Amino acid sequence: MNKPGWIWLMLGGISLVCVAILLRLWTPAWQAVGYVADVPGTATKVLGTLAILAVLIERSLSVLNNIIFSEEEHRVQASLASKTSELRTLQQEIRVAAEQQRAVARQAVAVGDAASFAAVQQEATRSLAVRDAQTANLREQLAHDEQSQAAIDAAKERNRLAFAFGFAFLVAVAGVRALSPLVFPGDATVNCSAAPVPAGCTFKDLQGALITVIDILLTAGLLAGGSNGLAKIIEAVKPGARGGQATVPR
Repeated sequence: MNKPGWIWLMLGGISLVCVAILLRLWTPAWQAVGYVADVPGTATKVLGTLAILAVLIERSLSVLNNIIFSEEEHRVQASLASKTSELRTLQQEIRVAAEQQRAVARQAVAVGDAASFAAVQQEATRSLAVRDAQTANLREQLAHDEQSQAAIDAAKERNRLAFAFGFAFLVAVAGVRALSPLVFPGDATVNCSAAPVPAGCTFKDLQGALITVIDILLTAGLLAGGSNGLAKIIEAVKPGARGGQATVPR
């Protein structure tokens, strides 16, 4: 991370610490949270629910990205495949022509025909220069297509993260959250592990509002990050993915 990045990170951390201290001084009556009796079991249920939601969000955003980028991506991939094939063919032609020219040169040397040998050398030089220019041109086009594909991938990831966070934020606001099922007010006088949850197990006032905001943001981040990670895994392993595309010859 560069220096400005470290500065912003430090400023953000110091700001969070200051806010936490001020909130604690402002509301000294806040109690530490309590935890439900079966934290592992409850956490497993919560994570299972979030995992299912992440899959649903990822599949929905996959359709959205396909609608937006499918045509351009297919064009770039077709161009990459075509240019790669052309480059392989050209390199094969260069190898074959070199072998033929060496054979003719050996024959000219064997019979002592200096004029023929010089002509072969001249033709080999000219042919190599032409093919080198063609190769350089193809490599330049391939590099441009690879940059286009990288730009498409970056745009797709930005879309995934932005829309996934928006969807996940709405889901969390609606009540599907990661933290709330695990904690309750530390001064609760009822069994908050019971089902349905008793009335005395909800946070009140500013503490409740703060925990709710933290829970919503935490849940939205988990769902957005999880769906994006899942999308990358699917792209890497699915048949016909770019990971199986022919490697560009170098």
